[in-house]
Parts: sequence; structure tokens; C-alpha cells
Amino acid sequence: MTIKAITLSSGHGKYMQGASGIINEVIEARRVANQVAKILRGADIAVNLFHENDAKNATDNVNSIIKYHNSTQRDLDVSIHFNDFKEATAHGTETLHIEGDTQTRGIASRISRAISAASGIFLRRGDGTFARTTQVGFLRFTNRPAVLLEVCFVRNENDVRLYQENFYAICHAIAEGIIGRAITTQPAPPQNMPNHEPSEWAKTSWIKATAKGITDGTNPQANASREQIIVILDRLGLLD
Repeated sequence: MTIKAITLSSGHGKYMQGASGIINEVIEARRVANQVAKILRGADIAVNLFHENDAKNATDNVNSIIKYHNSTQRDLDVSIHFNDFKEATAHGTETLHIEGDTQTRGIASRISRAISAASGIFLRRGDGTFARTTQVGFLRFTNRPAVLLEVCFVRNENDVRLYQENFYAICHAIAEGIIGRAITTQPAPPQNMPNHEPSEWAKTSWIKATAKGITDGTNPQANASREQIIVILDRLGLLD
């Protein structure tokens, strides 16, 4: 399968938060989706990127994501998620696909294997794939081949550590896994990148601000430029 264009979305939404543990799924899924999109665009792949910001219930959230995907021209649909389980021992990476579809199973395995090789995160279920049928609306109702990534578990300390330490390598691996070839050019990670997790005293407010679109959820401890402050004020409606 030759992939020249994809539609990429982050899981859940501004008002429909997903898993939350050591890290927050919505924040991290958006970070990963944004970085993967940058890498793919740098490799001349057309990327339609979507973050759901309006739905107030789970059904509308999923339907909005599916509607956006189906409104675009693309070869493959990709959704970025993070996994969760009540026991923090659950760990690893896997990519979901429709049961019986050998083409998307191959893509799913390729992506999961790439994530694991780049980070050391455990490869779940042997080949990193998880076949689903009726349980995942995104896979059922998008009208192009589709995969759904579960990068790692939000409650597992080792998963989160490996994810944070290897964020850029993981995003590069996902991009290569999606298109099935090496990408030699990529945006360079920022030097001396500050901690990308908010401090405990700021975490609740940071999650709220990200959910409302005031910030994109990246680099919470970095200094803000004057232009960034102006954009924040504009998003708050204070410049109208």
C-alpha cells in the first residue's frame, strides 16, 4: 500500500478527556499527533490533522472525529491514543486494526514494532497488533483503511519514563511505520528542552487550559515569548 496522504487525529477531545495517570492522554496524544504530522509533512506526505474541541459527550466526540476523517482525501486514517488499565503493571505498546484485514494488520504491526524498537517499550501480543470488530467506532466507520495507536500505558512508570525519554524517537518511528519507509529528514528537537510535564501545583489548571484550547499542551515549563502571550490573550477573548 502506497501512502501519500493520511488523516491523523488525537484521541478523545477538549471536553471528553481520556485516560489520566502519570500523564494525561489528551495532552500527550495531541503532542504526538502534532510532532508526527511535522515529520510526515517534512517527508512530503500530505497530512490532515484534527483535534476534537467541541463535543460534550462520548458519542458526539467519536462521531465528530469520524466525520472529519471521512471528509478528507487520504490513503490511511490514524488515531493516536494512550492506554490505561486499573492495574499499573499493565504495560506496552500496541496498534488496533479491524479483525481480518491483513493490510491494516501489517501496518499496525509495523508501527508498534517501530515504537518498541525506538524506545524499549514492550511490544504487546507478540506482534504489537490488536484485532477489533464492533468495539471501536473509529475503525468501523472511517471509510478508508484505519489503525488506532496505543502508544503506552499512562499509569505504568516504566512505560511513561521510556515514552518521555524517547518522545522524538517515538514520533519519528510512528511516522516511518505509517508510510513504511525510512525518513531521513525530521524537525530537530529543541535544545535543552524543559520538562514537558506541568508541576504538581499547576497540573489541574494546565489540563483545563489545554482542554479549552488556550495552549497546545506542550512545554509547560518553558518561557513564554511576547507573541505567545498575545495569542493566549486572544484565545481568551481579551483582544476582541
